[in-house]
Amino acid sequence: PKACRHLARTWRLQTHSSIAIHALFLRMVAADVGAVRTAPMLPSVMSSAPALPVIVGAGAAASSRAPRPSVACTAAAGAAVAAAGVAAALPATAGFSTASAAGFTAAAIRWRGRRSAVSCRRLSGRALAVAAGRTSSEHSSFEVADIAVGSPDAAADMEPRAGLAGVCLLRGVQSSRYVWADSTSGALMHNSLVGEEHLFVLIPGTGERTGLVKFHHLRTNKCLFFTRDGNMGVFEGDRPEFYFQVLPQGPDTFVLQHQDSQMLLYSNADGRIGCFYGEERYDDQLFQLEDRTGQLLQLLDSPCGCVGLRDTGFRWLADVPEPRIFTDAFQSAHYIFDPGSSYLLEIGEQLRLQVSVTWGEARDMCLHEMDRPHAWAIEHIPLLRQLADAGLISSSHQGNVSYGDSEGEFEEFAGDGMLPTRAIKFALGPLSSGERVPPRGGWKRAWHGPSLHAVEAIARRGLLADAKGRIFLTPSFEYPFCLYSVPDIVVAGGARFRVVFEVRVAPGAFWEHGDHYDFCQLGLIEGCVPPEKLEWEVVGRPDAVQVVGLVLKQLGPEHPTLRHDTVVRHACQSLLRL
Repeated sequence: PKACRHLARTWRLQTHSSIAIHALFLRMVAADVGAVRTAPMLPSVMSSAPALPVIVGAGAAASSRAPRPSVACTAAAGAAVAAAGVAAALPATAGFSTASAAGFTAAAIRWRGRRSAVSCRRLSGRALAVAAGRTSSEHSSFEVADIAVGSPDAAADMEPRAGLAGVCLLRGVQSSRYVWADSTSGALMHNSLVGEEHLFVLIPGTGERTGLVKFHHLRTNKCLFFTRDGNMGVFEGDRPEFYFQVLPQGPDTFVLQHQDSQMLLYSNADGRIGCFYGEERYDDQLFQLEDRTGQLLQLLDSPCGCVGLRDTGFRWLADVPEPRIFTDAFQSAHYIFDPGSSYLLEIGEQLRLQVSVTWGEARDMCLHEMDRPHAWAIEHIPLLRQLADAGLISSSHQGNVSYGDSEGEFEEFAGDGMLPTRAIKFALGPLSSGERVPPRGGWKRAWHGPSLHAVEAIARRGLLADAKGRIFLTPSFEYPFCLYSVPDIVVAGGARFRVVFEVRVAPGAFWEHGDHYDFCQLGLIEGCVPPEKLEWEVVGRPDAVQVVGLVLKQLGPEHPTLRHDTVVRHACQSLLRL
């Protein structure tokens, strides 16, 4: 009731609106609906409708100290939320129906026994997503989050999808505002609405920067930075100005100190955001990290004080203080702690030759040995289940294949694509240039490693050329599997999988060449295909490429994974969209 009254008072609604909101909650609990799952967030540019007033958590008070000069202050309140007809819609909520709630967009209401807070999250104005959940007698609190109301015929589009681990929001404790970066100017600001511009991932520093962290902004693929003269924003590259020290002030609160300038970030309830020198600590310098559902992230379980690491389950087979193998939010690199220097080191292809890595607590699923591996994969991997529901793949297709332990292990390169091992293939298409086409005989096998966000589009339309009319393929399976197919698909129990598309390409339609960027020693990743023939580039002939299959394989401890610009860009897009 307290949260309901606060909500109605903030929106300047009549008293019966508060009663109507409360009645909605009681009806949901009585119907055993419980928590409403979070609807997916959309880009910040939304329809030009009346803006919903910002709702700030109760108890957020301005700092009692005298105002200090702001190095960088916000100039915008963020994107508006479409909220036409709020006052008219809310009183009818007691008899809640899709029709009576049309036009009411995006409220997130959270009420807990220990603390009361009301926050507004920007969601879709198109559809109603009220997903059935279960109440739990073990907890004395209930949660209603992100109710999106709109056109009833678009409800199916709003089915919430679980986000990938690692995406977080940076929120000021005193201001209850979320830090975000403008995708055009790169300027750093804060507001109470949440959208794609607010999403960051934490990337740990390595070597001498062990213990530091970068805040990588997903929308711009750039990193948060300060300069010594007080400028703030996001910028591309890897510079000393990008690294911060997260200084815990409690289980889930911290101070963010810039390593290069030693300035502290602040977010004040009076609307100012900036960075400030000084030894004293103020309330507006406290921050918290939340995941996409609004749950606070704990900092105390950070391995060796390194924020942003995630345990892969793999283990270093050596007598070392920290045997765990870690990854980051992009899941494009693996890390170990050097026992001599205690530095965090990225396991490149050279270091992997010196480090014996085992499955450890991870589990080899032996996918290819299962009785019905394709059915198991569809049942346990939501992405594949989505493809199956759309009729794009099937567990019983006669073109499905299981590859054993030695399918391509001792095969020599003879101009055709190498076969994978310990994997399964779902038959597709064939698909070319956005259409289903008849299969072509005599074409060469090749592979393409997608980022996760592009899998469904490729499974529907095939591979489309980039802005320069190019399509990149490779005869090596390990090359795209290890270096391009990110992020990992993690199932219950921690097993990690990746997908690679099998394609057929017309002979003579491609140009063979090596890797232009030379970012790693490819001979340690692909031992059969000559380096000068590792990439096949098709230019101006998208009809010469057919997508014929989707191969699923478990990532093992022996597979090298390396972070590079392309895979980071793809991972940013996947983490935004999935």
